[in-house]
Amino acid sequence: METAITNFRWESQRARGVVFDATNEHGTGEFLVGMESLADLVKGHQMKESDYLDAFESNAHEISEAAGRYLAARAVPRGQLTVIQTEDLPSLR
Repeated sequence: METAITNFRWESQRARGVVFDATNEHGTGEFLVGMESLADLVKGHQMKESDYLDAFESNAHEISEAAGRYLAARAVPRGQLTVIQTEDLPSLR
């Protein structure tokens, strides 16, 4: 199942991390990958905003798969951020 990521951006108002939209045949949702999960993906410390965006881009495939699983399970509340947790990312289990 292919999940497309669009409109990713740094977010610091509602939460801290990278917010993005994801779409596949099951629907569309708005997701968040938090700072801690992004830092864990790249084993980073004392990262700045651009480092988090780079970590997101370099791990976009794994992140899109996690978002796709949420969409397939219909576990994406309309109008709310769905948080991609560390346990949702296989490389961090």
